[in-house]
Amino acid sequence: MRTAIFNWLLFIFLITGCTKSELSPADYIKYFEENGMPESHTQIGNIKVEMKFIPAEYMLLKDDKAKNISQKTIDEKNDLVYLHLDFFDLESKSEAIRSTANNEMELYQKIEYASFKAQEDLSMIRGKDTVSCVLYHFERGYNLSSNNRMILGFPNKGEGNESITLRYEDKLFGIGIINLVIDKEKLNRVPKLKI
Repeated sequence: MRTAIFNWLLFIFLITGCTKSELSPADYIKYFEENGMPESHTQIGNIKVEMKFIPAEYMLLKDDKAKNISQKTIDEKNDLVYLHLDFFDLESKSEAIRSTANNEMELYQKIEYASFKAQEDLSMIRGKDTVSCVLYHFERGYNLSSNNRMILGFPNKGEGNESITLRYEDKLFGIGIINLVIDKEKLNRVPKLKI
């Protein structure tokens, strides 16, 4: 009898634990502030490369102080998959691009590449689809932060429950091809926004 009750409770726990929770706007923001975004990272030498998945709902809530967001707005924003790609120099307190440049000329060449050309070297693989980056912004740190960030948007093709692989053919640090993967289990844990 105990085994049957235990199995029944385990079954209920697994069913409720595997479903995505729906959170109010305030709880949605709080969830990510406490748990962070789904991410993947790698380290090559002293350079750490980190990718984070940024839910469209989270971006909308952070932009809209009144938290008045419609399902139509969410659907429009979900046309893209949003990622942040950060670079850190673990041996230096300055930003990675600056700390790896040998001189001012090389620094400016790296900044020019990161600002205007790196988008061409980024692609996202999701399921059987490989798509190019269509939204790109390079955030310069002006040596006020220890990282450099690329804000990326890719067409949202494929199913929402598939892993995301970001492929970057690095020309900033001489690393070569970088593949970062956020597995579908992490993505499936992202809660839904209750409107």
